[in-house]
Amino acid sequence: YACVAAILGVVVGEILSCLYMIYSYKSFKTKHTLNKPPSMDSYKTFMFINSMAFPLTLNRVTGSLLATI
Repeated sequence: YACVAAILGVVVGEILSCLYMIYSYKSFKTKHTLNKPPSMDSYKTFMFINSMAFPLTLNRVTGSLLATI
């Protein structure tokens, strides 16, 4: 049963990561129109990428830790 619970945890984590990325993309897309050139500086770009990368990385680290147990 422990193996099934671990796999279900990984699957749920992947689904939530996908939903989070879709939500982040949709919210970013609605805030910015394509009529003007991009005005994001390097700091804003870095923070935007990190806002998506951090939860995904955390999910992968958790999955790796569960796989080693």
